[in-house]
Amino acid sequence: MIHLISTEDSAAIEEALRPREPEASTAPEGAQEKPQLLLVDDEPRMLDSLVALLDTEAYELSTAASGAEAYAHLQQRQFDLILLDLRLPDCSGHDIMAFVCANTPQTKVIIVSGETDIEGAVSAMKQGAYDYLRKPYSRTDLLKTVKHALAQRRLEGENQRISWQLECSEKLYRYLVDSSPDIIYTLDPDGRFTYVNSRIQKLLGYTPTELIGEHYSAIVHDEDLERARYVFNERRVGERASRNIELRLKNLHQDDERTFDNTFMTISFNSMGMYSQDRMAQNRQYFGTYGVARDITERKRAEQLISYQAYHDILT
Repeated sequence: MIHLISTEDSAAIEEALRPREPEASTAPEGAQEKPQLLLVDDEPRMLDSLVALLDTEAYELSTAASGAEAYAHLQQRQFDLILLDLRLPDCSGHDIMAFVCANTPQTKVIIVSGETDIEGAVSAMKQGAYDYLRKPYSRTDLLKTVKHALAQRRLEGENQRISWQLECSEKLYRYLVDSSPDIIYTLDPDGRFTYVNSRIQKLLGYTPTELIGEHYSAIVHDEDLERARYVFNERRVGERASRNIELRLKNLHQDDERTFDNTFMTISFNSMGMYSQDRMAQNRQYFGTYGVARDITERKRAEQLISYQAYHDILT
């Protein structure tokens, strides 16, 4: 069966399948990429002062003396942190803040301004500025604020990377489950479906949505209900769990050329109990059954044909 996936999901699955190398081996010691800082101030002496204070640190510095220069830098590369004066000769620092928030919201912005009114600072913080430094500021306050902003930027970047990897893994898992030739399902403790993959629609005609919340007995041949109870209520795990139990399931695919018996399919089940994780084994809580069901209808028909032919040969 061919499963079509979106370009986004395809990229996520490719990412999940990419081999992971240890973090320490990705770059030589001391060769980590420097944080990218953009310093924006229309006062040359203040700009030179910022460069002098920060140049001793392990930062890659770029400067802009106007809004136009700042925009030019922002359109060419992405920065980890921007130190921004609110009052510029050709535009407002708030306009640059809005541009950053709209295009690179992960970039941290520290407002560095000589404005005495509190409104400018409050407005900048509401726009998303990380912090506000009022001129004149001390070297200690500047370096501490910059380091804290970059630390938060790295933390957010790491969280975003982990979230993306988790999303990729989930999409890969979902793709593998939905592409499986077997029916994969989970049941709650009462025997009602909480999940079933799309394979069941191909084999039996039920959509997953139709079965969620339904009791397993709705799809089991009446004569197999007693045996099904051991499969669908399985609480054992490991080697003691149910293996290769054969059941007949109701098939909604009705073909005029088929006989009545063909409205049932023979399925081989493997199932095990699901428990909450708890270090104390005696406190584990059972919350349902996980199972895999494989269609063996054709195999059973082949076995019946072989048996019939063998019996026929004996009679003749």
